[in-house]
Order: sequence, then C-alpha cells, then structure tokens
Amino acid sequence: MQEYLAILLLSLMPFAELRGAIPLAYYLLGPHSPSRFIGIAIAVIGNLIVAPILIVVLRVAEDWLIKHESGILGPIANLYSRIVKYVRGKTQKYIKRWGLIGLAIYVGIPLPFTGAWTGSLAAHILGLTTDDRLNGRVTIKALLAIELGVIMAAAIVIAAFETGSAILTILTGGI
Repeated sequence: MQEYLAILLLSLMPFAELRGAIPLAYYLLGPHSPSRFIGIAIAVIGNLIVAPILIVVLRVAEDWLIKHESGILGPIANLYSRIVKYVRGKTQKYIKRWGLIGLAIYVGIPLPFTGAWTGSLAAHILGLTTDDRLNGRVTIKALLAIELGVIMAAAIVIAAFETGSAILTILTGGI
C-alpha cells in the first residue's frame, strides 16, 4: 500500500509527474509483476488529476491578483499582466497554427518541464483555458489536450520501460 501512495504522490509532483512515477512503479512493484499495472494506473490517474485543479487554481489566483492590483500587490500584478501580454503576443501565431494539438504534443513529450504542470501553466498564460464567448469561463478544450498529452507521455514511458525490460531479459538469458 505504501508503494502505491509513493507512486501517486510522485505523479502529482511538478518535477517528476509520469516521468518519475512510472519508473518508480516498475522499481517498487517489479518489472514483471502484475501489480505494476495497478501502479502505472495510479501514476496516470494521479497525473491526470493535476491539470483540472491547476487550471482552476491559476484562473482564481489571476482573478484575485487583478482585483488586488491597486494595493500592495500592485507592482506584482502589473508585472504579471505585462508578462502575460508579452507571452500571448509572441505566441499568437504559433497558437493559431498548432493550437491545442501543439499543446497535447508538448505535454506528451516525456522530458523535463513538458508535463501537465507546465502544459496547464502555458495554456493558462496563452489564454487557451478560457473562452470570451463564455464570459471568460474555463473551457475543456485545453484540458482535453493536456490530458491527451499525459496519456501520450504515459504510453511513451511504458513503451520505453517494457522495451528496456525485454532487451535486458534477452541479454541476460532470462535471469
């Protein structure tokens, strides 16, 4: 049970996510153990939980910061607004070209700083998480792209570990 909790907690961490949780599942539960599939499922579900929560938290935090921009947080709110406008302006042509497919691919590449945490932050800053036609309410399009990316990353990490395990089995003669 402690193994599953460790896998879940690691999958929720921004520095590890699936890239760390799935290898941990293989390590703690064994590369040939049927229980590794439960560990992998826990890692994937844990990482899928991140984006919906983070997207809402970022929206609420941004709204709160903007409401309090006239007080002591004014310089921070102004700096944040300038950064968001700059990022949105610089990336608008790429978003128009690649849009949510690019976001899914970005999240799906299992490298550092490309997971659900970074994808949610990027989607928020780029304005992909809200729709002006819905009075600024959160849409699920960016969330679905991020979740698809998480599943893609999981498939890549699992394929890498299964391939590596098979190669080691062949090289060591099944030991």
